[in-house]
Amino acid sequence: MAQKPIRLPSLKSGDSSGTFESMERRVAFLEKSFERMDAKLDGLADSFQALNSNVSFIKGRTEDLSYMTSKLDDLSFVRKKMEDLSGLREDISYLKGRIENLPSPESFGELRGRVNSLPTTAKLASLLSIAVGAIAFLNNWHAVRPFILGF
Repeated sequence: MAQKPIRLPSLKSGDSSGTFESMERRVAFLEKSFERMDAKLDGLADSFQALNSNVSFIKGRTEDLSYMTSKLDDLSFVRKKMEDLSGLREDISYLKGRIENLPSPESFGELRGRVNSLPTTAKLASLLSIAVGAIAFLNNWHAVRPFILGF
């Protein structure tokens, strides 16, 4: 707490008798006042230094906060990608169900035997030519009948 200055009797004017003691007391009082002021200024300097370090700390925290905010933006990007992946997961589950419903390897073996037993192109061409010949024979029966049966 600040002390109130003590009022000293004023110096005598004119002749110099008796002024030295008063002046000495006044200078001593001023020196004490300046010592107290120096202590208070040192305290203020320490407070400003602490305030400066607190401001630096807050500035660092603000930078950390902006860094974390940018990371949150990155996380929202990752979250969106994860949502896209969940759609992919559903597609994979659908495909898995479709694959599970495919015929077994044994069934594929039976199908291969059936496919192998189907006529080849040459067989199909032969059957087609026989069918065309039979149709032509039936269409021209009136001309072929006398030649085969003789009448």
